[in-house]
Amino acid sequence: MGLIKDRHGTYYARHKVPERLQESVARIMENGKARQAWLKKSLGTKVVAQANVRAKPVQMEFDRILARAEAQLKKRPVRTSLTDIEIKRIADFFYAHELTGDEELRMDGRGDDPMYVGIHKQLTEAGIEFDAPHAPKSLTLEPGQGLSKRMMERIKEDASAILSVAEDALARGDIRYIRYEVDALLEVFQINLDPSCEDYRKQR
Repeated sequence: MGLIKDRHGTYYARHKVPERLQESVARIMENGKARQAWLKKSLGTKVVAQANVRAKPVQMEFDRILARAEAQLKKRPVRTSLTDIEIKRIADFFYAHELTGDEELRMDGRGDDPMYVGIHKQLTEAGIEFDAPHAPKSLTLEPGQGLSKRMMERIKEDASAILSVAEDALARGDIRYIRYEVDALLEVFQINLDPSCEDYRKQR
């Protein structure tokens, strides 16, 4: 049944993923990995008889995952190149997606200010002392009033932190930083691209 024990004696069910399906399975699992060599799940017991019973539906789920991966490969054979037009379309789509997210934040004009005010109120009512650099009255609670100073500071801090890491990764030629986004975009465009090919790097 593919049972193994961890160091604490708890049984796990596991199933080896065929090499040709490892990338597809990783995408299905959505765990951030480039490849998934094994499917593994705890059975929550140290008793072998119970483990054998619990393993059956888990193995059935593993079979369904492998079947989905197989179907994806049949529909989308592995490619080793992209056309310049495809790369531009993917890049344009991502750029538009990011702009849309930023526009939605500004159109709503509140960000997480309402949540900040709610937490501030709860802590105050509970008599808990805390530091609050922004007074609730200074924040935006209604749509259309524009982003508050607090939200603008947060956006600036987040953008600076992300930009710093991204620039460092780019300078070192580290393509892992943007890998999740690239794989998600390839999924949107229904393209099964070999991560080791040259055009996979071009998208970054």
